[in-house]
Amino acid sequence: MRWLSLVLLLALSGCAMRLPGGECARLSPSVSYCLLPAATDIAPTRVVQRVQLAFDDPALPALALQGVDERLPGRRVLAATGGLGQISLVIQWSDNQLESEVHGLPGGLDPAWLLAMVQLSERPLAELASRLNGPAQLTSQCDGLHCRQLSSEGVPLVTITGPADQRRFEHHLYGVSMTLSTLIQESL
Repeated sequence: MRWLSLVLLLALSGCAMRLPGGECARLSPSVSYCLLPAATDIAPTRVVQRVQLAFDDPALPALALQGVDERLPGRRVLAATGGLGQISLVIQWSDNQLESEVHGLPGGLDPAWLLAMVQLSERPLAELASRLNGPAQLTSQCDGLHCRQLSSEGVPLVTITGPADQRRFEHHLYGVSMTLSTLIQESL
């Protein structure tokens, strides 16, 4: 039983690893994605979001979090708090270094995996393709407007739908969905 729990935890966490290309997230047993450096050609921005996480596993509760995404040249900070204001997640990404704190999120959600999902939704397809390892294809051709899909050998792994202010991420293999709804966006 203990081994089964460990395998389930690793499957849900995305199995982060460090490769020569930097911090990487396992998107399937045969596909990984190495994070792109934080963008340097951006205007400093803060986005306040509602974050909803849901799991196919009925033993894992759905979560509603309040999130903040700060985008600075060469640095990105993602943070989220629970319903009572307790810190659930802090991720800092700069100089190809990932620093994180995760508290109280089910299944040991991996910060590199969460940041990978965000990058897969925002960055140009050509940049993303250069960071994928394994048999994977990233396209913007799937049902619906504002859509991207990552597939491996014809099987969908991740589907990202919706406009920038209402994004939905579905990781089919791990049974996780996440919706990011923008509440406020402001310049810093």
